[in-house]
Amino acid sequence: MAALRGKEFLSLRPSMAWRLLALLPFILVAGLGYAFFQVVVDRHFFKFVQYGYPFLTIVYPSILLCTGAVILFLGYWNPLGQRLRLAAWGVIVLGFCCIGVRIYSTHIEPYRLEVVEQTIVSPKIHTPLKVVHLTDVQSAQVSEYEERVFRIIRELHPDLILNTGDNLQPVAPATLRGEQPKLDRLFRSVQPPLGIVAVEGNVCDGEIYAHDPGFGGQRVLADEAVLLSHGRSRLHILGLSVERSVHPDSAIDQWMAAVPPEDFTVVMGHVPDYMLETCLYPIDLCLAGHTHGGQIVVPGFGPLITFSALPRHLVGGFHPFGETYINVSKGVGAEHCLGIPSIRFFCRPDITVFHLIPQGGAEIVEEPQKPQITLPDPVSPHLE
Repeated sequence: MAALRGKEFLSLRPSMAWRLLALLPFILVAGLGYAFFQVVVDRHFFKFVQYGYPFLTIVYPSILLCTGAVILFLGYWNPLGQRLRLAAWGVIVLGFCCIGVRIYSTHIEPYRLEVVEQTIVSPKIHTPLKVVHLTDVQSAQVSEYEERVFRIIRELHPDLILNTGDNLQPVAPATLRGEQPKLDRLFRSVQPPLGIVAVEGNVCDGEIYAHDPGFGGQRVLADEAVLLSHGRSRLHILGLSVERSVHPDSAIDQWMAAVPPEDFTVVMGHVPDYMLETCLYPIDLCLAGHTHGGQIVVPGFGPLITFSALPRHLVGGFHPFGETYINVSKGVGAEHCLGIPSIRFFCRPDITVFHLIPQGGAEIVEEPQKPQITLPDPVSPHLE
């Protein structure tokens, strides 16, 4: 009799199992609703990521696994129909898939650095140049990954590095004061002949450069321009402040009016929104970061969120855009606001290597010349 009662206690009727499965969508909605409520209360988008990501990839999958396992276990004493058994296994598989997405998105893809190479052939280039576009290192804690990134850059032997900002975003127990010297050392380990020209990002860079104006041996431009000479090639580079990388105002007009038309022109700013205006000018190359390529990309749709006014298909990579060419790098790191972990899905981190080649492909150099830097650009003074 006791054995029979135990069997009845452990048995699960199919109707009860279906009701249990029917609760799962409501639990999902409730969890996401709570995350959205945090956004409304604090008016901070990353609150949704802070609460929603662990719910979707840890809490909810655990509920799915437990629900499926309980149904199959209790169904041992009361045989289930084929549909119910398949539903239980489906719930278990879905739970493992959610956990797998977290493992891949947080522990694998954010560290699969891609080196993207682009070639630009221009009559304005007379001596070939190799330029590395680096952005959004945005390290939560300088580690072996950042060491590897800068080792790769050293092995590329660039002539010039252009850094479009966001160097650090420490997550406790790491601190800005503790991580800054580590990243400073890495930047100084890759000093190319023409140096590193940078603009500030909107995460921690203001504090970094205020504390150490020479951070990483970089030349930081804030609404000012610089002329670089390499052999017979001359590059005019305009670096925008964070504010003007969103709304450039008259900065582009002033600069373009002063630049000789035979010189190669580059505009760099952290936020790519300024490209909506520079696309109207015959600028040779515009660089930005900030978007991280969206970090989460849905195949066939694109990034879910871009934090940019640029069209969705332009927020990552190299594209012709109007009268110019733009490169919005996906960046090296990831967003860590509110301590969220690195998250990337179908959006690998990258650095871009530009090979600037003379038209015809041949190097035109009258005699070997040491690369020179002229600071500031005498024809493009500080833009007020």
